[in-house]
Amino acid sequence: MTKQDYYRQSGMATREYRPYQTDTFPLSVHKTIFRLDSTLPQGARCNVLYAHWHEEVDIFYLEKGSCVYCVAGHEYHLQAGDAVWTPPRLAHWAYTTQREGEVVFYGVVFEPSILVFSLNDVVNTQYVMPVLMGERMMGPHFSAGEPQHQPVLQALRKIIALYDSTEYDRVRQNYLVPRLEPRQDAPCVEMKIRAALTELWAESFALSQERKNRRRTGADNFERIQRALEYIHQHYRELITLEKLASSIFMSREYFTRVFKEYTGSSPFEYLNEYRVQASLSLLENSLLNISDIAAQCGFNHASYYNKRFMEYMKCTPTDYRYGRYRAEELME
Repeated sequence: MTKQDYYRQSGMATREYRPYQTDTFPLSVHKTIFRLDSTLPQGARCNVLYAHWHEEVDIFYLEKGSCVYCVAGHEYHLQAGDAVWTPPRLAHWAYTTQREGEVVFYGVVFEPSILVFSLNDVVNTQYVMPVLMGERMMGPHFSAGEPQHQPVLQALRKIIALYDSTEYDRVRQNYLVPRLEPRQDAPCVEMKIRAALTELWAESFALSQERKNRRRTGADNFERIQRALEYIHQHYRELITLEKLASSIFMSREYFTRVFKEYTGSSPFEYLNEYRVQASLSLLENSLLNISDIAAQCGFNHASYYNKRFMEYMKCTPTDYRYGRYRAEELME
C-alpha cells in the first residue's frame, strides 16, 4: 500500500468499516512500522496513527519506541510494552516527538460478540454488556511497568504471536498497515486466538472499575452520546453549534455538555476542534491546497483560528508540519 492509498483510505473518511476479514471470526491484527526521519521543529508532534474510529473495540500495543495515544480527551504517554484499550465509536490517534529510529505498534480490533455464544450467555450478561453499556471501564492504560497489568499484556502478546508478520517485517515500509493473517503452522489457531482474547477480557475486567456516574446518566444517555459522536464524525466539515448537537439527541445544552464530558473526557467543542485538526493532516501531507482552503474543508471558518488550534494540538504551524513531513518523505525514499 502506498502513502497515497493509505491516506486515501484514512484521511477524510475517518471511519473504518469491518476491519477484519470475515464476519464469522470478527477479529484482526494490524502492524505498523513507522520509520522516523523528520525535519519538523523541535517539540512538534508527528502523527504515527491517523485519526479514525470504528464500531469495534481496539487495543493498541506499542512494541518499540515511544508515542502518545489520544482518545476521549486523554493523552497516554506510552513506552515499549504498554497498551491502551479503546471502546467502540471513540476517535483515536497517536503521535510521537521522536526524531529518529522507529515506532512499531499493533492494533488488535474485534467485535466482543466473538466471546459469546448467545444473548443470554452469562459471559455476555455479566462481563461483556456492562462494558459495552459503559457501566464498567476497562483499562484504559496498561503499563509494562505495573505488575498487576502483566496478565493483560501477556494475553495480548499471545494473540499477536498467533499472527504472521514475516512478509511485512521483510518489507518494513512506512504507511503500510496490513491485516496480518493467523499463523498457518499453529494447529487450531482460531481457537487459540479466541482463548487468548477471553483471557485478555477476563483479566481486564478483573481490573475494571464501575462507573458510578452511569447511574445518573443511564444507558439511554450513553447511547445518545454515542449518536452525538457519530454526528460529529460525519458532519465535522459543516457548521456545528452546541444547540444543533444537543437538539440532535434531545438534550438541553447544559445537560448535554455535562454528560458529553463525563463520557468522552472533553467538552463538545474541544473534541470537535481536535478532530478537525486531525482530519486536516492528510490534506497537509497529500494535497497542494493552501492553508485557508484546508481550514475551510475541515470546518474552520477562519485560517487564523485553524492555525491557533493546530499550534495547540500539534505544537507547530500547519506550514511547518507540511514542510517537515514532505522533507521526511523525501529523505526516506
